[in-house]
Amino acid sequence: MISALLVVAAIVSADADAKPPLTAKASRDNTQIRLLSEEKRTVIDVECPIGIDNAIVKRTGDKWPEPLIVRLHLKGLESFRVENYAWNVSSSGVPRVLVSVPDGGTVQLGLAHRTTPLRIVNSVPKIPLQDGGYFEVTLPDKLFENNPAELKLSWVDFYR
Repeated sequence: MISALLVVAAIVSADADAKPPLTAKASRDNTQIRLLSEEKRTVIDVECPIGIDNAIVKRTGDKWPEPLIVRLHLKGLESFRVENYAWNVSSSGVPRVLVSVPDGGTVQLGLAHRTTPLRIVNSVPKIPLQDGGYFEVTLPDKLFENNPAELKLSWVDFYR
């Protein structure tokens, strides 16, 4: 019995050490957000049954983990927006990502930026995504240049 408790305690403490230096809170109670460490990347894993919500992600360490991925378990992605109150990144159904810059202009990030910024993971390559399918967005480095304390994420599923 004691050895079983020690094993459980070791597993819990190993998981606690692996937690990313972030916190996240969605606006709606039924949206679930998990913060995951996968290989050499940090994933903000979002399950939103209603399909529309937003969340505040705060760093708890000195800097943001790199790369930072947002995984959205949705049927279709109508829009996705990330802002840090100086920069704004949005995408809406076409294979491009626009960055709104502080002077009011926009810059289109090419698909070669770091890696493809939007990736669809699904057993069948078609929309609406099947159960278990999701969208992965790699957040661009520009969002983290001033090391903001928090980011605001917003998303809309067009199959809501």
